[in-house]
Amino acid sequence: MSAGSEMNKPFLNDSATINSDYETIYSNLFNSMNEGVALYEMIFSSSGRPVDYVFIDINPAFEILTGLKKENVKGRRVLEIMPETEKYWIEKYSEAVLSGKPASFQNFSSALQKHFLVNAYPAGGNRFAVIFTDITEIKKIEKKQSQSEKLEAIGQFAGGIAHDFNNQLSAMLGFTELLMLEINDDRQRSYLDQIINSASGSAKLTKQLLSFSRNNLIEVSKSDIHKMLDEFRELLHRTFDKKIRVSLHLDASNHFIDCDLSQIQNSLLTLALNAQDAMPEGGDLIIETSNEHLSADFIQSHGGKISEGNYFRISVSDSGSGIPPEEQNKVFEPFFTNKEKDKGTGMGLFSVYTTVKRHKGLILLYSEPARGTIFTIYLPAGASEMQGSIAAGRDNDKTVIKNENSPLLKIMVVDDDLPILNMLRKMIEKIGYQAVCCAGGNEAIELYGRSSKEIDIVIMDLVLPDFNGGELYKKLKKINPDIKCILASGFSFASIDEDITDLGYSAFIQKPYRLTELQDLIREVSGNVKREKSGLNYRQ
Repeated sequence: MSAGSEMNKPFLNDSATINSDYETIYSNLFNSMNEGVALYEMIFSSSGRPVDYVFIDINPAFEILTGLKKENVKGRRVLEIMPETEKYWIEKYSEAVLSGKPASFQNFSSALQKHFLVNAYPAGGNRFAVIFTDITEIKKIEKKQSQSEKLEAIGQFAGGIAHDFNNQLSAMLGFTELLMLEINDDRQRSYLDQIINSASGSAKLTKQLLSFSRNNLIEVSKSDIHKMLDEFRELLHRTFDKKIRVSLHLDASNHFIDCDLSQIQNSLLTLALNAQDAMPEGGDLIIETSNEHLSADFIQSHGGKISEGNYFRISVSDSGSGIPPEEQNKVFEPFFTNKEKDKGTGMGLFSVYTTVKRHKGLILLYSEPARGTIFTIYLPAGASEMQGSIAAGRDNDKTVIKNENSPLLKIMVVDDDLPILNMLRKMIEKIGYQAVCCAGGNEAIELYGRSSKEIDIVIMDLVLPDFNGGELYKKLKKINPDIKCILASGFSFASIDEDITDLGYSAFIQKPYRLTELQDLIREVSGNVKREKSGLNYRQ
């Protein structure tokens, strides 16, 4: 035996041992991995087109992930086992085989009804190995978060449209009222009444839209939800069809929470009315309560943006027709409705969603067609962080006592919308006051600088091309620290930034407004104005 062959013998034995060790290591790794791993072999047609792939081996994690068993799939084609497998999978895997480079992608498997993060690696010849990570829950969370962000964006967009529409309604409503004062014919006045009623109805709709654009003000107080639900049940018993059985399961031990009770009740009424519509032949409407602790994981898994902690749960369930899966992600969107034409505005559930959000809560939907629907609301059980009381300002539905001995006032109006500016001038003159008009902030500063002692009240729009209302107000206040100023806007008072509303305006009026509203507000604001005109001392 030569020296060379003696030297090679142990080397060969060591190599065989090492290979055996590697096989053991790889086998252990393959079988112990948490991710599903499968070894496949690509099948090509005679023309070289990938058409299918064969199971060579799968690990235990893959069996758990897919429900497939090794003994049932090994050596069989994928399309034989899962004929609904999309061509996309074959095409992506063939790229890794033909290029010799790894491929990484995400995709939804219709066959398995799961989302996967997929990493495919060429394994020599037509074979390839694939590591599957189930990301179905992550995708659900992303979808819910995306839905929440979408609703916020829709709210902002709706608010912007409502603001602009309110400006248009202001001129329409204002000039119609002025025309009404000029006409004595009853038939013609009835036509004008119809215009006013329609414009007022449109204004109510835009008011709803504006409340969705940002966190509207809510009046919070410690409220007994169980007491409210007992009264609510009686209301439903009196008004709902007797074929609908209403029942309460009130299991919450702590049923006092900080909330705007009227808004919560309105939200529950909306849910109850929807349930009634879903049960035309009758059924069960069940309202339940409980105290729950929501974990961060639970909140995140449902796309919520609230804090971990204790919550009061209210669920409203029905045994009705249910909501189709393809519509469930749309039900909280404004104007979405699956009701017949003229049977619904599509604003109800959006209003519920917005109310819950204002309360820093969470609303969830579960529904199965032909089996029913459950809406679950979680409201904070602890001390509330939300806005508590209405800030200094004016509720434009409020009525004030009128003084018939009105002083001769000079009012400066600032608005860049010329029809509104012209309408306001005519309204003010119709009331019996003098109006001076400015179409922008710079013009207003110049005029007020010259005539501040003669101007009793300023009415200014919030949004101007050269200044916003806050900036203009501060400049005018420097000229006259005792300025009387009414802020007007197509936005609601609640949706305006606090750094503007806290500047000290005398009052706020939301567009569109009625002539009598404007008259009352001017008289209210002018209460402390003392003016001498024609040698007389006027006091309101």
